[in-house]
Amino acid sequence: MTTKLLYIVAGVIAVLLILGNRKSGAEKITPQDVKAKIDAHETYLLLDVRTPQEYATGHIPTAILLPDYEVKENAPVRIPEKDTYIIVYCRSGARSAKAARILISLGYTNVHDMGGIMHWPFEIEQ
Repeated sequence: MTTKLLYIVAGVIAVLLILGNRKSGAEKITPQDVKAKIDAHETYLLLDVRTPQEYATGHIPTAILLPDYEVKENAPVRIPEKDTYIIVYCRSGARSAKAARILISLGYTNVHDMGGIMHWPFEIEQ
């Protein structure tokens, strides 16, 4: 192998390792940071990607429901601006990571994954 080819192979491997370590591709955000945004009345969109039944049992204040199985079809209609600051959460973090990946694949550029509501230490509303 030539030195140039070795550099190319090493570069490809490095990129694959970096991409492989990104679970959702979204930036992580803590519940404390989300609460600070809520309290400061900042501009954001908080998406609860659980089922309607889960949402009805309690959700984070200001959250809107968009179940993970509807994100691909309904996000472009419900969230027309691709640079919207989006925070995604579910029950434990698996569905929020999946929804975040879908949003990013749809071209959304400001996606943040909070993970699960089970880690939310603050009030919820019904």
